[in-house]
Amino acid sequence: MEEMLPVPEKKAPRLQIEPKQLDHFLGFITSPHLVQDFPFWEKHLHLSSGKVITVPNIVRTMIPERIVTQYNQYCAEANFKPSSRSTLLRILSECSASVRTSLQGLDYFAAEGGRAFDDLASIADNVSLLKTNGEEWGGRIKDQLKAGKLYLKSDFKVHINSEARVADHCSVYALSDVSESSFRQHCEHKHEELCDQCHALDVAIYEIGTAAQNAVFPDEEQRDEALFLFEAAKRSVQAWKAHQLRSVQQDKSRLDVLELLNNDTVLIVSDWAMKFLPQLYRESQQDWFGKRGISWHIAVVFRRVNGSEIQTQAFVHVVQSCSQDSTAVVLMMQHVLKTLHEEYPEITKAHLRQDNAGCYHCANTILACRTFEQSTGIKVVRMDFSDPQGGKGAADRLAATCKNHIRTYINEGNNVTTAAEMKEALLSYGGVEGVRVAILPSIEETVELRKISGISKLNNFLFTEDSLQAWRAYAIGPGKIIASEKVPGQCHFWEVENRKGRMSLTGGDSRIPLLLPYVGMVQAIVAVFYVTYNWLTVSFSAGGFKPITLKSASTHARLQAAPQVSEVQQSSPERYPSSVYSCPKEGCVKVFQRASALERHLSLEACTLSPERHTLMDLAKHQYAARLQEGVGLIPALRAVPSSVGSSHQREEVKEGWALKQVKKPYRFNQKQKTYLEQKFNIGQSTGSKIDPAFVAKEMRRSRGKDGERLFVVSEFLTPQQVSSFFNSRDWH
Repeated sequence: MEEMLPVPEKKAPRLQIEPKQLDHFLGFITSPHLVQDFPFWEKHLHLSSGKVITVPNIVRTMIPERIVTQYNQYCAEANFKPSSRSTLLRILSECSASVRTSLQGLDYFAAEGGRAFDDLASIADNVSLLKTNGEEWGGRIKDQLKAGKLYLKSDFKVHINSEARVADHCSVYALSDVSESSFRQHCEHKHEELCDQCHALDVAIYEIGTAAQNAVFPDEEQRDEALFLFEAAKRSVQAWKAHQLRSVQQDKSRLDVLELLNNDTVLIVSDWAMKFLPQLYRESQQDWFGKRGISWHIAVVFRRVNGSEIQTQAFVHVVQSCSQDSTAVVLMMQHVLKTLHEEYPEITKAHLRQDNAGCYHCANTILACRTFEQSTGIKVVRMDFSDPQGGKGAADRLAATCKNHIRTYINEGNNVTTAAEMKEALLSYGGVEGVRVAILPSIEETVELRKISGISKLNNFLFTEDSLQAWRAYAIGPGKIIASEKVPGQCHFWEVENRKGRMSLTGGDSRIPLLLPYVGMVQAIVAVFYVTYNWLTVSFSAGGFKPITLKSASTHARLQAAPQVSEVQQSSPERYPSSVYSCPKEGCVKVFQRASALERHLSLEACTLSPERHTLMDLAKHQYAARLQEGVGLIPALRAVPSSVGSSHQREEVKEGWALKQVKKPYRFNQKQKTYLEQKFNIGQSTGSKIDPAFVAKEMRRSRGKDGERLFVVSEFLTPQQVSSFFNSRDWH
């Protein structure tokens, strides 16, 4: 009798998940506090059918287990039923991303700085092969580079102070402009101390440069390439360090304004959200291609009532089509201020804060703020700008919440293809708390007739009765006075039509004054500006301020004793078992139990900065200093330089104003460079895959002609950023 073999069972597991739950989780893991975009590179997702989807590469700021823990806490707070833990971990595994292990992706300064450290390490590896005992030297130098990279990423911001006795850490010394007394401030202390970490990094870079100069390379080409990469990397590291210091100083303006808020003063943070691509509930491939995005602008308003309670509300302008220029920004600012004063007559002053986008950081927008009081009833007191790539603000975080709300609306069988449908989606099911929406028609760009010389260097502006006062860096120096004088007589308001290069003006006294003409501005500021604003009669949707409850005095005192943990909810420990939301800003050690507490911290509170790690010697120094302060008096501390940084290199004196932003002059490509780059660009156009600018820059340094000679000399070498700017200029043609 034949033996019967059992039929093998085929397991066909099914993953059951509600579409609403899936969309809710995807919205959470793509929010700004969890992911950061890479400036370059892509990632490939493989479907079960074998199809490959190409998506932008992103960096997640924490491991999957930590993300799931945060998400479950978030769902508990929002009364939303999440999927199982295993399902969430599987989604994170399939929708893969890089975990933050390096600095690429934080911003362009950090991306270039991280690449610079890689280039320096590569140069050290190559030079070590040409040196006696090079292996030992190379290992030591690479260890110093790793320590320096970690230091710039985290602890450097902790050490920045206006009274620091280290020249690298003193914000006043680093941001004082020696060429302009209005932007210069003298320190009341001496810079006699030395930072071990800054010195060690300088020594490592100096040793790499010296070794590259003295090394005997196999040929002159390799030597030229190594020296070119070294100089470019050295500049990038210095630019990253300066950017970190400027970001800390510029953020002080936000904290100072928050302290000034009261019943009649508000802070407005504005930004353009990324254009929303129209989306159908069921969309064919033909509908998917060739979309034109819907522009939407967000203004988040903060105010303080009853001396302690902070309230906020957001105004969203949705425009079907417009140029995101200064014209649109001025009109939207005026609309928000006018609405605020009509609904809350007690509000009479406003402080504005934006990023460095050209539509904000320009003469038209800045000078327009001086006239808002007459047209809206609210006077703009200050306008401050964050440092370029200096971090996300309240408007960016709100945009992520709004997008998630819209996606949920679409998944329920609705379409969002127009500005009206987008407003309906934002207001669906009660809308997003504290968010009000207005639809605007198309806004036409107007003629820009004003200019402020050197405006790209100015980041802070104070509006007084008779002048405009500007600073390069916040609270550094007395500031530069830009005086103005009103034109006598009655002002007229004009509408501009610019057709085929001809401009016709039609006057009218019935319009609400938007901008008044000014003359007598220094540095040839032309202060006449014309704009159309017939749509100012539109209204925002219903809504108002929502309260943001601040911590009690007892909680504040507890946080002072243990700043690494905040928002401890003793009343419900079973619901909030641990603090899982950490502040995403480098150096901040605060963690929170609720997503709302993290949001409040990012918008309204100062970060608690502390070094991420201490060596044994650092820990001993901290405890030793504490014991001395409790004793009879202060004893000068001797800061010994570690043996790892011992070198014959005498550190160059740090120059005053080393961290000021430098305006780069546009690079002019010669004909040989243009021909070479156009050939590379055309290859990308024909193949449909744009060539990586870093690869082109590297290949350019090694290219040879038909005669075997190098095509380019050292002075003609280009950086990846220069190649990228050339490619981008061709994309617009």
